[in-house]
Amino acid sequence: MSKVAILKCENYDRETVYSKIREGLDLLGGLETFFDHSEKILLKPNLLASSIPDKSVTTHPAVFEAVVRLMKENNFNIVYGDSPGFGKPERVAENSGLKEVADRYGIGFANFKGRETADFPQGNFTKQFELSNAVRETDAIMNLCKMKAHQLTRITGAVKNSLGLVYGI
Repeated sequence: MSKVAILKCENYDRETVYSKIREGLDLLGGLETFFDHSEKILLKPNLLASSIPDKSVTTHPAVFEAVVRLMKENNFNIVYGDSPGFGKPERVAENSGLKEVADRYGIGFANFKGRETADFPQGNFTKQFELSNAVRETDAIMNLCKMKAHQLTRITGAVKNSLGLVYGI
């Protein structure tokens, strides 16, 4: 059975967010429960469109920084990136505040521009689809979604955020 940790966090204060994310990960057994130190890990925030953090469009920089900080403190090899629905990825990362965090911690931006075909023979509707190069160039993905309302799906979270891994969506 899957384990879930839900913790209340009153605000986006950096230290508060860091403490809550650390506590949640500890309740789940720590980062080593999910990742191996030999892996290259893609941090996949929601970078839908170029917007400031207060608009709640993208993953908040305090959440991103808390995860980056925990990953770095535990010596994991990480990169980050997304394929925005609107705008250039680097510009969206800059305007959302994530690029500043990544630069401060020395985290590289993953290449979502190229694509590779992935076979999926057991698929009901399609037997192949195209994945962004970033997926193929990393060993694991940590989904840093932004929970928010969505016109089509009603809510957007981890499943919806994963669409950014498929090229052209």
